[in-house]
Amino acid sequence: MTNNYILCKLDAFRKNAFVVNFRLGLSLHGFSIVGRAKIDTGCERTSIALQSETVGIDRSTARELKQEAIAAGLRCQPGFGVNDSPGFRWEQMRLYKNGNYMDCVVLKFDNPINGLSLNDCPLPIIQVGVSYDRTSNVLIGMDILRHMCFYCDTSIINDIENDIHIVLSCTLDTPSLSYIRQIK
Repeated sequence: MTNNYILCKLDAFRKNAFVVNFRLGLSLHGFSIVGRAKIDTGCERTSIALQSETVGIDRSTARELKQEAIAAGLRCQPGFGVNDSPGFRWEQMRLYKNGNYMDCVVLKFDNPINGLSLNDCPLPIIQVGVSYDRTSNVLIGMDILRHMCFYCDTSIINDIENDIHIVLSCTLDTPSLSYIRQIK
């Protein structure tokens, strides 16, 4: 790693979305996952959807991992998407309140992690929300972004000249000199 900041541009595939590569070690399950995630300032809590296309864990394996999370007593809570209907939300809340966690497909579990990096830049985060049932995008939310400075503007870097880009420092407390040079 040569930088202690994260530089990304609007993704060519997902228009109007900033996308980063991530690596995440799941302590409970003893393995790491890699994929691509959207930077989402409208998302309160980071959401790692294990069955998303970018992570690629199959449904059967994801269900086994969910059983491990339940058996380990990881804290969980419902997390709804913007397209979830009122009826679906009601049914999922009923399942959650009755303790039917395996049938409740909207649960996000607070998973302890042993490393998170975005675009090969390590971040000092100790847990993230993991969904074992969702197939939607992986989202980096404000629970992580609030620890960072970020700047968005038209790029001055040759390989992405005239594209909109965002620069994220690795920590809010001490933005690096290399980060400051990128935003000038």
